[in-house]
Amino acid sequence: MISTPVDEAIVSAPLNFQITEIVILESTLGPVEDELPDDITYNFAFEVSHIVNLESGVIKIVVKVIVRNATTQKQYAIVGVGFSYQVDNIKQHPLENGKIPRSKMVPLNMASLSTTRGIFYSMVRGTFLHRALMPIVQADMFSPVNES
Repeated sequence: MISTPVDEAIVSAPLNFQITEIVILESTLGPVEDELPDDITYNFAFEVSHIVNLESGVIKIVVKVIVRNATTQKQYAIVGVGFSYQVDNIKQHPLENGKIPRSKMVPLNMASLSTTRGIFYSMVRGTFLHRALMPIVQADMFSPVNES
C-alpha cells in the first residue's frame, strides 16, 4: 500500500470563496382558496444540489425550498435560487472519492441557505405567506441523495 503525505494545514484550511452570482431560478406562489388561520403551521422541504468545476474553481449551488401546509400538505410556494462561487484554493484541497469533502461544503451551503432565507422572506412579505418564516437550517445536517 502506498500512502502520500497530507499537509494537515491544507486539510484543515477552509475554502476561500466569494459569491459571484445569485439568480432566482424559480418563484411560485400558489393560490389559496380560503383565508389561512393565524396559528397555521408550515412545513419546509429543502433541496440543495452542487455542480463543481475543479479546473475553473467554480462551484454552483442550487437551493430549492417548497412550502406546504403542515396539516393538509397543500403546497403554497416554491423558491429556487442559484449561486455561483469562485473558490481560489479549490485545487489545494484533497478530494474524497473524486469529490470535495462534505465538511468543506458546509460554509458554502450555509451562505446559500441563509441568502435563500432572506430572498424567500422578501418574496412573501405582504402576501398570505408573510408569517411563514423559513427556519434556520444547519447546513451540515443534509444527507446526500442520488450521489454517483
